[in-house]
Amino acid sequence: MSAHDEQRETWQTFDAHGRRVRAGLRLDGSTPLLAGAPIGLTFSIELEGAQRLYLAVAGDRGRQRPAGFVFVAKLDEADAPLPDPLHGVPDSGGPLGLVEIGAETPWRQPLLLNQFVALEEGLRLIPPGERRTLRLSCRKSLELGPSEAAALDPTNATSVELSLSFALERDDEALAGIAAGLAATVSDGPIEERETALLRLLGMRAAAREQLRALTRHRQFSVAERARLALDALESVS
Repeated sequence: MSAHDEQRETWQTFDAHGRRVRAGLRLDGSTPLLAGAPIGLTFSIELEGAQRLYLAVAGDRGRQRPAGFVFVAKLDEADAPLPDPLHGVPDSGGPLGLVEIGAETPWRQPLLLNQFVALEEGLRLIPPGERRTLRLSCRKSLELGPSEAAALDPTNATSVELSLSFALERDDEALAGIAAGLAATVSDGPIEERETALLRLLGMRAAAREQLRALTRHRQFSVAERARLALDALESVS
């Protein structure tokens, strides 16, 4: 697949409570992306006109990721979609908040695809040095309302489905470099960058096993514990 053929951004337009709403999904990063590496997305809600809407935004406490997103990702020539790495973790609820959206104040939500899709499985399915097309669909139920109470009413939910397609390349040496760089940032990088780097490294799972093992000896207990839990989860499925 050439960069010209990729679908890196997509939008769906619909009406909600008399307002014109656009929901979008954009792929972050340059092409090609590496199998097993962190892949960032941006989910957006935009509103036309002078009126405003409220959006309920929830987290998934058990899975430690944003709630309400369902991703299906399949590599060309694969028999089945890539699995959800947290499929067996029960839904234990999570924090819920409200954001106000207007024409000048759209909602932008960064997402890490690795938290929803086991992208490291691409290392098993893609031969070294080759590429495959990943076709990705995202389903999201949007709880929108003209008031805070209306946004919290699940009967007001609107479902959207957005699709992307892009190339994944197998490059084990480059992937190892990404993992090493993220681990270095977690340990010695600028403080404001360490949490993002840790989330990306945890999302790499088996593709960063060596770095996660080293982080179990991190001087900060919370970092060491998160790395240990990630390794424990890897051992339970291996």
